[in-house]
Amino acid sequence: MTPAPTVTWPIASLTGEEAINALFDFRVSFWNSLHHELHAVARPRPAPATASSEEMPEAARTGWSRGVEAYRPLARRSLLFDEGLAALGAVLSPLDDDSSLEKVLIAPAVAAALEAAAPAYRLAGWPSHQREAQMFIEQVTPLVERHGAAIAAPLAASYGARWEGLVPVDVVRDAGPPGNAHTTTRPRAHVTIAATDPRQQGLAALEVLFHEASHGWDATVEDELTRAARSEGRVIPRDLWHAVLF
Repeated sequence: MTPAPTVTWPIASLTGEEAINALFDFRVSFWNSLHHELHAVARPRPAPATASSEEMPEAARTGWSRGVEAYRPLARRSLLFDEGLAALGAVLSPLDDDSSLEKVLIAPAVAAALEAAAPAYRLAGWPSHQREAQMFIEQVTPLVERHGAAIAAPLAASYGARWEGLVPVDVVRDAGPPGNAHTTTRPRAHVTIAATDPRQQGLAALEVLFHEASHGWDATVEDELTRAARSEGRVIPRDLWHAVLF
């Protein structure tokens, strides 16, 4: 790859709370968590349920069933590679937990499914999912405070880039296959990560955060590899660009 130019990276000197505030915007969003939960339980190979609906009022159970059924066609689509689902997550992420979806620019059928399922989720899933997400953030925050600036500066520079402000990170119960963490890149990098996946705890969580954020430079890596391969008359493996991120 072409050597990256020297980059003056203004966050490199920050430490502690300043560093984490300059790198990641951790979010625990009711509506985006519900969206991911419905996708998880409606998939052809559903994620295990984490809460029982037996004690719910009848109306809540009915609403949950309606939401899951409405999500079955969506659950056959990838949270990462389907542009519509990626856009949906980006829209839901910044909403307040008690926001109405009435004026949110999403498909009416999807809004109706989320609204129908919301009462049951508030009762039977959200309390524990919210708590688990907050625990994940509390565990990874000291690692970002200690190591984040030192990692991010050379990482961004290796792509000839700057760290472009806060990277949104939604922490949910289930972030979907294949790895229970993914990053959408339009209009910019937006990470979603599962709170309790054993592969993403401790220092592994720190690595996953920066790996996922690196997907914001996917196009840079792919273009450089393609250019280099053409100049050498070689064919490169399809997923070499992903291996470079690791």
